[in-house]
Amino acid sequence: MNRKLIGIITIVMMAYALPAFAAIINIPADYLTIQEGINSSADGDTVLVQPGTYVENINFNGHNITLGSLFLTTGDTAYIAETVIDGNSSGSVVTFENGEDSTTVIAGFTIMNGYSNFGGGICARNATSPTIIYNDIRSNTIEGDPFDFNVNGCGIYATGASLISNNIIRDNTVTLQTPAYSVGGGIYIIGPAVVIQNEIHSNYARGGGGIGLMLHAQALIMNNNISGNEAFEAGGLYCNRTEATIFGNSVNNNSAQYEVGGIYCYRGSNRFNSNEIVGNSSEHGAGGISVIGDSSVFVNNYIAQNNAGSRGGGVKLSNFGSTFEGNFIIGNLGYGTGGVFCVQSDELQLTNNVILNNSSEYYGGICFDNVSAVLINNIVRGNENMQLFNWESELTVAYCNIQDSLWPGEGNIDTDPLFRDPENGDFHLMSTACGDPYDSPCIDTGSPALIDSLLDCDWGLGTILSDMGAYGGGDSATVDISDYLDRFPSRFSFLQNYPNPFNPTTIIRYSLRHQSDVTIEIYNILGQRVATLFDGNKQAGYHTIAWHADDYPSGVYFARLEAGIRAENIKMVLLK
Repeated sequence: MNRKLIGIITIVMMAYALPAFAAIINIPADYLTIQEGINSSADGDTVLVQPGTYVENINFNGHNITLGSLFLTTGDTAYIAETVIDGNSSGSVVTFENGEDSTTVIAGFTIMNGYSNFGGGICARNATSPTIIYNDIRSNTIEGDPFDFNVNGCGIYATGASLISNNIIRDNTVTLQTPAYSVGGGIYIIGPAVVIQNEIHSNYARGGGGIGLMLHAQALIMNNNISGNEAFEAGGLYCNRTEATIFGNSVNNNSAQYEVGGIYCYRGSNRFNSNEIVGNSSEHGAGGISVIGDSSVFVNNYIAQNNAGSRGGGVKLSNFGSTFEGNFIIGNLGYGTGGVFCVQSDELQLTNNVILNNSSEYYGGICFDNVSAVLINNIVRGNENMQLFNWESELTVAYCNIQDSLWPGEGNIDTDPLFRDPENGDFHLMSTACGDPYDSPCIDTGSPALIDSLLDCDWGLGTILSDMGAYGGGDSATVDISDYLDRFPSRFSFLQNYPNPFNPTTIIRYSLRHQSDVTIEIYNILGQRVATLFDGNKQAGYHTIAWHADDYPSGVYFARLEAGIRAENIKMVLLK
């Protein structure tokens, strides 16, 4: 018997074997308040809220349900602005504190005017892991005693494995009665949260105006726009003793009153890959990035046009063994050092970076002060004043292109690298094989200990030796996020659609552990296939798809998901 026929038989049997379907609770038709709807719900239910302003502070109280506006059923983002939960400055607007799991969803609301000592907008604590998606979380406040250090998360406070995705998180702040220290104007995280594709802007906290990561938070921060936030230190992102992966984010135009406009890392081990860190500023500290007592890894980041009130317009490194590989550090301004300032550091590695056109009254390129460091395959040119300065440091500098000083060391050169189009931000090396008029002198002149593992006109070109510059050397273009996928879209799963019952549109959710060929089909109660929603390939992760059943009669239907060798069914009810 073939697999498809077995699936159809299984679907027909399920029609008689499955328990009653989950309920849909309408607000305000069934209950006047959202909290009454939550209180009356059972696990798996959907509480669907009509447009309006609901002045209340809600608590999920351990109910694993979906709470949403009409955005859930229509996909129309206009309902987010039209469906408001207003906390009336009397506590967190939304609270999860009784073990709510990842099947708990809040989606499609404006969440505002919360007022609490932690989690002004949303407070998720006590081993909760809700899914927070497509909300506008704004104008929330935290305030505490001036000696209270646990005053964190103006917008969102999360201590568990929450999924925070596609939200706008803005204008959340600490009040003027600032506590001794507050972290996370937009989001505060302790735990393995996943924060993906959010707009995080115009928030304020003492530390981490945009995001604050604390105390071994093993978070994934991916593809977010973190901009225009302010803080006393770390305007964009603050990492304190964390092991996070920060990948593909824009950290732009954030500011700090004291230390570090963009990103501040303290005593952790993080991985920063393919981020844009541009236009950040601080009055007294580093502009783009400051790393203190930390062994973080920075690969393929673009760090440009940041402004420091002190040393380290682009980057400041202090203590332990951080690694910088394949980064662009361009056009930054610092009072003492424009590009990279390294002080009292051991085992630093700077490999295949482009450090270009940075400005300072003293050391425009790189300044080393009591440092042990290895520099390989870097291009350091066009920086104002000193390109490379050494003060009581132990440096190994080899196979680098350093302007105005043929630095002692094997394979170093001083010549125009012949970038393809530097005026327009293209720092690939010219190659006649790629249609350019010249061959760059930095091709095939890098370290013989490194291999250009990506060989094409968009990456390295060295076939004998590696290339100098950010496109040579090893393959640092990718980042491994499998550990996070193991925790979040960790397994093959086919979640219950929402809402259910529905009319006429429902959202079908599923997750894949690995990239797979996927088929999603709809069957009626007789086991007849009536629609194919998707037939193609999908990446690992969370996915959703809508079924618009306008042309189908009321009744019981089954959605079947096949992914590789796995297959599951869910029961759905269409009521017209």
